[in-house]
Amino acid sequence: MFNMSDFIEENLTEGYLTGAFTETQINIFALNYLNRGQINQEVFDKITKFIEDNEPYPEETEENVETEETKENKETKENKETKETEETKGKKKLREKRN
Repeated sequence: MFNMSDFIEENLTEGYLTGAFTETQINIFALNYLNRGQINQEVFDKITKFIEDNEPYPEETEENVETEETKENKETKENKETKETEETKGKKKLREKRN
C-alpha cells in the first residue's frame, strides 16, 4: 500500500541531495506537510536532521566529471612515463658499467 509519509520523506531528502531543493525549501515543505497532517513530528524531525547532517551532491560540471576514457588516458600516460624512466635508469647503469 502507498505510504504518503514515506514518499514525502524519501523525495524531500533525495531532492535535497540532488540539488533540486535548497535547505530552506525542504524546511518549508516539511513544515507544510506537518501542518497538513501528511507527515508526523517524527518524520519531520528525521527530514530536518537529515538535512543538517548531509551535504548535497556536488554539481556535475564538465570540469569535475572525468570520463572513463580520460581516466584510462591518464593511467596509460603515467604507466608510459614510469616505464620510460625505468628504461632510462637501466640504460644509464649499463653505460656506467661499460665505462
